Amino acid sequence: MTTQPNIDLFNRFTLAVFKKLYLNFPVAIELDVDDLIISVTPTDTSYEETFNALSVGGEALNFLASEGFLVHQGALLDGSQFLQVRLTMKGLAVLGSMP
Repeated sequence: MTTQPNIDLFNRFTLAVFKKLYLNFPVAIELDVDDLIISVTPTDTSYEETFNALSVGGEALNFLASEGFLVHQGALLDGSQFLQVRLTMKGLAVLGSMP
């Protein structure tokens, strides 16, 4: 398999994150970044590509938070889980679901 650009992985991961947060809104949840990134990585991806993809998840969540689409209360040191994650009004607006 050829290496997927990070933006493709970012898009798939972001959709999975938004879906999970939307389904739990307004309750803040813990997100297992590794599980989510693996769930959106194609099954024929090499071990090395999968390992490298794991770093994209935490960076994507931090980017979404810095852009105001979600909030969180930090992450475990290894970046595998983010704590108390919730969509913001901006995140809901992107999904077309503002109250």
